[in-house]
Amino acid sequence: MTMAKPVLWPRCDQETWSLTPPNRYVVNAEYSSRFSEDQVEEVSDLKGSAYHKPFVGLINLNNSKILVERHRSRGIGDLLFLSGPLSYLHHMSGGTVKFFLKSLVDRGSVLYNHPALHLKTPLYGPTVYDTLPLYDYHWFIESVTEFNEDREQPNVYDVLYRQIGFDPKTIDPVYKRPSVGFDESDTRGLHAFYHAIWSEKQIDLRSEPYYVVAPFSHGVVRSAPYGLWLNLIHELSQKHPVLIIGSLRHELPDMDMPAGEFVQRLRMMSQQQAKIINLISDLPLRSVLTIISKSKCVFCLDSAPLYMAQACRVPAISVWGPHSPRVRIGYDKAYMDLAIHAKEACPNSPCFAYSGFPERKCPEQEAQKFCAVLANVGVNDIMEKLSLLEQ
Repeated sequence: MTMAKPVLWPRCDQETWSLTPPNRYVVNAEYSSRFSEDQVEEVSDLKGSAYHKPFVGLINLNNSKILVERHRSRGIGDLLFLSGPLSYLHHMSGGTVKFFLKSLVDRGSVLYNHPALHLKTPLYGPTVYDTLPLYDYHWFIESVTEFNEDREQPNVYDVLYRQIGFDPKTIDPVYKRPSVGFDESDTRGLHAFYHAIWSEKQIDLRSEPYYVVAPFSHGVVRSAPYGLWLNLIHELSQKHPVLIIGSLRHELPDMDMPAGEFVQRLRMMSQQQAKIINLISDLPLRSVLTIISKSKCVFCLDSAPLYMAQACRVPAISVWGPHSPRVRIGYDKAYMDLAIHAKEACPNSPCFAYSGFPERKCPEQEAQKFCAVLANVGVNDIMEKLSLLEQ
């Protein structure tokens, strides 16, 4: 896409792009319609263009420079999924391949210090078409499985490997899960956090095991009733300190109670009980990752904290709704064993809904307020998994 005049494009809370002529930019096709006719001079298809060299994994990887870009609107979990194939290709090249991964600022930091990335950091800002010759190959990943509602949906890692020409059956499962990296600044940040908790609560999280509860997911379809989390947090706090994480940057869905009431009740629980620590705010992503990395167990939905925990090899008891855990964590038995998917609550489960309730498939049809599969999970189901883990 070539701009006819300068345009400022807010891409996320922390990043605004300045698009200026005569530069040509590589953007997802759906975004071109967001600009007015007087702002855009020309739009053309990247496929088949002179500078585009599609990446196929069966080439000689040694010392290759490869530009990688996942659809920018995709979340933290999708970046973490990508770390599996990147780690595999980095391994296959003997550590010589150089991956340049483009991301948005508010999510790319989850891959800071990842050994597969050149300079161990993602790149930010728009992709300029005329810079494509600087790389040997380009891997632009527009979609994987997110829009697929087929009940026999493939595993996300299988799809990624097939996109670059590999037979997924030949790939070791260790490369079908996420990975992350840490450095000394992460350690310093974590200890500063521990000191702050000690100052406020007189709890030393360096020596006392703690749980992390992540009650939010993307949208109402993958969210569990808030009452489940309130009861679970109370139960867990009888054993160890409970740290509650989540962001208020995006609007939260109203479930069995208004989202605002749920957040307020969490704050009250934290004020009244020393072992409940409310961290629901816009914590830096690296802080969330390091807090998870040292926790005893994470309790979550099909959301980013699950894949952070998996990347850190921290146990995670995950609660699933419209999606099946096999398509995300199916190659990792330890995490599959801790997954809860009460699919018997809905005859059409898993439906793989992503934009809203599929009313024709839901038990209550147009009256469905939250996923029946998620609503069928109780605190006892989660505590049984925890007992199994602790044994």
